[in-house]
Amino acid sequence: MIRCKLLPFPVQALTLIWASLSLTACGSEARQGSAFTPDAGTSLADGGSTPTGDTGVITTPPLALTECPKSGSLTVCDLKLFGSARQPARDEPITLKGVVATTAPFAVSTDKDTQEVKLWGLFVQDPSLSPNQYAGVQVVFDPSLVESAPAEGDVVDIEGQYSLFGPDGGRPQAQVRVRTFSTTGHATVSPVAFASPELLAQGTSAEAYEGMLVQVSNVTATKLEVPSQSGSGVLFDAFEIDNTLVVSTEITTYRVQASEGFERITGVLRLGTSPFSAGLYLLTPRKGADIESKTPRVFLSSIPEIHQKPDHCTNNDQADSCVRARLSNVVVTAVGGYENATLRSLWAQDASIKDGRNAGIKIIYAKDDARYRPKVGENVDVEGRIQRYYGALQIYLPEILKGSGTSTITPVVVTSADLAAEATAGSNPYEGALVKVVDVEVTSVCIADQNGKDRGNWGLGDQIFVGSAFDYDYNGDLADCSDNKPCACDDHARPDDMRTKGDRFESVTGVVNYAYDRYRLEPRNSGDLKIAR
Repeated sequence: MIRCKLLPFPVQALTLIWASLSLTACGSEARQGSAFTPDAGTSLADGGSTPTGDTGVITTPPLALTECPKSGSLTVCDLKLFGSARQPARDEPITLKGVVATTAPFAVSTDKDTQEVKLWGLFVQDPSLSPNQYAGVQVVFDPSLVESAPAEGDVVDIEGQYSLFGPDGGRPQAQVRVRTFSTTGHATVSPVAFASPELLAQGTSAEAYEGMLVQVSNVTATKLEVPSQSGSGVLFDAFEIDNTLVVSTEITTYRVQASEGFERITGVLRLGTSPFSAGLYLLTPRKGADIESKTPRVFLSSIPEIHQKPDHCTNNDQADSCVRARLSNVVVTAVGGYENATLRSLWAQDASIKDGRNAGIKIIYAKDDARYRPKVGENVDVEGRIQRYYGALQIYLPEILKGSGTSTITPVVVTSADLAAEATAGSNPYEGALVKVVDVEVTSVCIADQNGKDRGNWGLGDQIFVGSAFDYDYNGDLADCSDNKPCACDDHARPDDMRTKGDRFESVTGVVNYAYDRYRLEPRNSGDLKIAR
């Protein structure tokens, strides 16, 4: 998963070819099933232990193990302890019972053109093992083959195949290629606390707790750029603490500061599997709440709070001082809105607010970001900085995690006055919400942009500006509006343009957006426009 700055775009870090389960990492092949000779050591039956201090915090490395605890069924330890008697063969069918998902699903491989996730991953932990070692493992699954995936905290049974993944000559990471998940309950996994991050950076501790939920306390960021293991470049989304352990923020999003101190960092300990991270053990926070800085950061936990705060920062230069949002289980209402060549937008809404007022929020993400991209109707958790960018209220480049379940947002019926295009920025409580206007007439077949170009915008009634952030049929297809190209409203440059003055619509649905000094109703697709017959 770790990416390197040498690539033009990080999504190339992993490309799944499901038939052979061969993956490409940072432009160099990493093979399943690399040869590996296990360390010699002591079996649990011969006295293996988990050394701790009086507080239960692990203070010294455990003894190396050669055998897992005896069990009536296959355990995660059997998968993780190389050379153990019950370790499956590569590609052997396996069943794991009663393991707990310690992370939400995250994107492992994404199609660089469509941005569809081709391979998901998550970590699970086996609560049956005592002592609590060799208990966590990464599982991966093709979303086209797996009907549903667990959320963090779900207890699941897994059917799949055993796999090994990593570069030639290095320690491979044990994985499970999942065919089916069966959720049987819910449980909480507490992180294993370590007295020093050095214990997780190498040696028997790192090996025994790789894949498990761990925690370090009272640590400091000592290096903001981590050299690549390939010998050139640095790792993306990574920093080092206490000159020993690398923290990977690839699942979450965190802007670390020089010499920043942390009360605690919680996360899954992960083994690097690409040539750029091979051999590194990576403490991987699952979400923003896993990183507790000694420099307090302000969070707003509801969309109404975001709307009602009077003074958000106004541009990206103020990133360090921006108040941050930390939203839980909000509902995605739109995905894929165009912002510019590199950015896209989605909208999310609080399903408990039935009148839609102060209920929705616009979220900006990078077009080429390989992280989780939700679909309309999914519940998500969102954390990121809040800003009013040229008047538009938005959460900028946040982490987005799969929440629990799905929901349906019914668009709120509003009047033309509620969508007045020329209203002052921040004055419309429906900004960000999914709304609908009924029995409306086309009064402007084209509203030019600030450069006199036809970008597909049009007008309803005397106040509603209908935008073109999404692709729908009524306003035709994209036209070449570069310099010296005929693209003014009078040029009728958009192919298949159906905009006609006097057309009546039974209803037009969309999210309320603010851009270029105007409020806009943004239909998400052709189905949002119901023309009167």
